[in-house]
Amino acid sequence: KDERQHAVKAYWDKADPYYKENDTESFVDLMQRVDQMIEMIRLSPYDKIVVISHALFLKAFQWRQYYQSMNMSDFYQWAQYIDIPNTGIITSLFYQDKLGDDRILSERIDGSEYRDNGFFNIKGEFYG
Repeated sequence: KDERQHAVKAYWDKADPYYKENDTESFVDLMQRVDQMIEMIRLSPYDKIVVISHALFLKAFQWRQYYQSMNMSDFYQWAQYIDIPNTGIITSLFYQDKLGDDRILSERIDGSEYRDNGFFNIKGEFYG
């Protein structure tokens, strides 16, 4: 486990969004996969869609709603405040704002809420 944690820390410390090791996914690849999923959901005719994924992907999904940055350090720092366990359950509402821009409002089943431009945890503390 320590070896894995060391490798994960080294990956984020390197902060190279194009870095891949063997057959792994780069940070850019992850964000492109998230963008593809968002587009698929946006174009879907269905009212309800279930997405099951790992915590990192779900965090990246939330990140892309607020930021277009490919800065790994910013993402990693932001993601530390977002408590989504692997296979955690969140609900998301896709809607258009007054300017016609696509937006998402998400809420964790445990009561933690994501808001535009920030995150409220279950205790009501804001991270933005």
